[in-house]
Amino acid sequence: MKIKATLVVAGIVAGVAATAAPINANNLVVMRAGTGSGALTASTAAVFLDEYTTSGVLVQSISVASSGANALTVGGTGVTEGILSLSNDGSRISFGGYRRDAGLATSTGRAVGSVDLAGNVDTLTDVTGISGIFRSAVTNNGGQYWIGSASSVAYIGGAGSSQAATVVDARNSRQVNMFGGNLWASNGSTAITGKVQTYGNMPTGTTAANPIYSPGLNNAVHGFIALDLDASVAGVDTLYAMDTVASRLIKMSLVGGIWVSNGNNGSSFGSFQNLTAIKNGNDVELYATSPTQIGKIVDSTGYNGTLGASSFSAIATAATNTAYRGISSFKPVPEPGSLLALGLGAALFIRRKKA
Repeated sequence: MKIKATLVVAGIVAGVAATAAPINANNLVVMRAGTGSGALTASTAAVFLDEYTTSGVLVQSISVASSGANALTVGGTGVTEGILSLSNDGSRISFGGYRRDAGLATSTGRAVGSVDLAGNVDTLTDVTGISGIFRSAVTNNGGQYWIGSASSVAYIGGAGSSQAATVVDARNSRQVNMFGGNLWASNGSTAITGKVQTYGNMPTGTTAANPIYSPGLNNAVHGFIALDLDASVAGVDTLYAMDTVASRLIKMSLVGGIWVSNGNNGSSFGSFQNLTAIKNGNDVELYATSPTQIGKIVDSTGYNGTLGASSFSAIATAATNTAYRGISSFKPVPEPGSLLALGLGAALFIRRKKA
């Protein structure tokens, strides 16, 4: 049974983690930095994975180890850290952070974490050979990981201690994502016009980037998601991305093998920068986080439809002395392999409940 939101909120204020329950695949998962007991600083902060309904109701708060050998923390004021990305098979949501106790300065120690539908958190994977801000991680199925940092897009060949990173692309990167086995990444590098790019099927070494969205040198993309909205187009065919310098949500569609612009939301979105999506009938519900809010926009125009002018409507607000980071969901628009993983997961939960 899910823990009542009032009890979870009390646990957050006290800095005590609520007991994790299985996550509803239709809900949102949001990373939160900070316990609320003191102001966030540049030092590392404890991490929580908060489950919300799509109407902004807090369901539960899942703690991530904040001290000891398996600690994974993020910089308290590091607004580009803590991005969440759904695995290729839909079985877990991954993230990156520092192997450092909360309250200490960030260090060279890096770690990858994940949470599955049962609410189980795994922070056992150490990463070596990466410098700069550690922003994101994504996995195929928990066996291999790709990471995004201020120094590169990189690959690690397994989970567990002392995983050495191999550089895929030496550029300042933000979110790494995977769709249909293909690696995607966003960046804010002022040396490259392309801000969202792909690297083909699960690259394990140096790979040339294929630019998808190229708004110019001075732009930057943080969160993004690609969806399969048209059954007649193979694989993902629609891209939504947060162009943070221009302060806009953009949309693109794959038409005749070429990614074309479907415009933008035509409105400043302030400090919103992380993004996920859930398909609801003919609508795509887009959810974004800023440090202080979870916001929502609905796009009803479908594949290759022009994105209408609209602003994010806030559905939840972060508690004092805490900050939202990445956002994801186990059910954006699953591909066949993801549907299978979700179905098997649901069967396991039913069996566990009956046992």
